[in-house]
Amino acid sequence: MAKKHAIIYITGLGDHHPTLQSLAIKGWNIFRGISPELFQNNWSDKRSFQEKRDRLLARIDELAGQGYIVSLVGTSAGASMALTAFALRKKDISGVVCICGKINRPESVSKAYYAANPAFKESMYQLGDRLKELNARDKRKIVSIHPLYDQTVPVKDTYIEGVKSSRIPTVFHVPSIALCLTIFSFVVVSFLKKQATITL
Repeated sequence: MAKKHAIIYITGLGDHHPTLQSLAIKGWNIFRGISPELFQNNWSDKRSFQEKRDRLLARIDELAGQGYIVSLVGTSAGASMALTAFALRKKDISGVVCICGKINRPESVSKAYYAANPAFKESMYQLGDRLKELNARDKRKIVSIHPLYDQTVPVKDTYIEGVKSSRIPTVFHVPSIALCLTIFSFVVVSFLKKQATITL
């Protein structure tokens, strides 16, 4: 019997009401054999990054314990959370997709963004150390997707040394994320399904 494959979608900033994102990833059910679910960070609440991270790790542990193959998708600020979780649970995560992910140059984020989303600041400043824990084999399990142009997260901030980068023919931050979750969802899901077969 084929193992079940869970894909956890991790939200970015401004995720108070991720209804549209939730509906979009439910559409991934058209791809046979996967079970998508949304992980809402609630970046702007007062809970620390560690609390948010541990809640995600607990969900990964729960799914892995139930026999699922687990994959992660992180958008924008959520990419930093996805990559941190992967570094801490490499054996339990078969693949990671970052969509318009803010990965590099934490100092370039405005003070206002960090003040409104303190856990995001913690996430960004810890990410560099987590990325150093990844070896070449680990990095082959990751893809970073970026548009032609992004006014919110510069394309250069989406790159990870040694990680495959994939460009989609879109522009601007929110529309590019929306299209990755819908029209270009096959790019996301096909990569994760391929990694899942390698894991098996």
